[in-house]
Amino acid sequence: MKNFNFIFALYMLKPILIQIQIVSAQLQAPNLNLLYAVSIVNALKKSISELRNNEDNYSKLYEKVLTVCNGFNIEIPPVKNRNKCSK
Repeated sequence: MKNFNFIFALYMLKPILIQIQIVSAQLQAPNLNLLYAVSIVNALKKSISELRNNEDNYSKLYEKVLTVCNGFNIEIPPVKNRNKCSK
């Protein structure tokens, strides 16, 4: 598809889905220890949280998407300032 939002979603979800796939495969092991299962799920949650909270990840991701879109002559929508949540 030649759509900026679609390409952005692909690049955004790829690292998350790779991590989920690895944990999913480990959780399906026949000799799974419950303590180990809890620890890898907690590690996954921490890793995804770190991806979410790291501003550098977004900048690098956006630059990759811009490069791909420019390479395929896909129109890039104007950037809107986002509101930051104060959690």
